[in-house]
Amino acid sequence: MSEAEALAELTRGVPTKRVGEVDEIVTDILYLADPANSFMTGHALALDGGIGAI
Repeated sequence: MSEAEALAELTRGVPTKRVGEVDEIVTDILYLADPANSFMTGHALALDGGIGAI
């Protein structure tokens, strides 16, 4: 299986049809860790390209 075929198979069920980029994940982690975000509690943030909404 080629890399392109493996990526297509991996993202087949993902609504965005792609995997997340590192900077997208890092941005959300920094948001959660920011002291200015001290009021958010008990929330699960899905970074899954929409697959959790299916």
